[in-house]
Amino acid sequence: TCATTYDVLTVYAKPVVSITTSGDNTICADGSTVLSASVTNEDALGNPTSYVWYEGGTEESNVISNQTGASLQLSDLTAGTHNYYVKANVTHGEDESAVVCTSEIYGPYTVTVYEAFTVSDITGTSTHCLNDNANLSLSVTAEGGNTTTAYNYAWSYRLNGGESVALESTANTVDVLTNAAGTY
Repeated sequence: TCATTYDVLTVYAKPVVSITTSGDNTICADGSTVLSASVTNEDALGNPTSYVWYEGGTEESNVISNQTGASLQLSDLTAGTHNYYVKANVTHGEDESAVVCTSEIYGPYTVTVYEAFTVSDITGTSTHCLNDNANLSLSVTAEGGNTTTAYNYAWSYRLNGGESVALESTANTVDVLTNAAGTY
């Protein structure tokens, strides 16, 4: 009898990785978001995939340390544009025969961070006489946030701690007709 020996050659597809966000990629400096990596061509045996996250570039000096999972929590970022990149390392096989296939680096995925949003104290006359046929004019100043769009304001008041009453103004000033005595 003749015996034939065959060598088995296994070729694994190169993984492809991408980034999505479960939140928003435009946040304020006091906000947060989560980036999530997804990969194609994962191991059929269920071996874990590890990730390498980068911020600002793809050099080794840009690696975000201790971040090897599929999710990257972002918070406490400074205002500006932040670019993130990721690559995936997929382990195929078992024991000594295991091989790691590495994806191309995906990115940049841009997160835009605006200055924290602040609103000044309300300014205007703090006392007003009832029935003097004058409105109480109030104003505020907003800063930070997305300064490429106009701010929209929502005004309301409570008379003596009662129900909230909305006022019809989306501007930074509003006139309030004080036709009842009390604390507004």
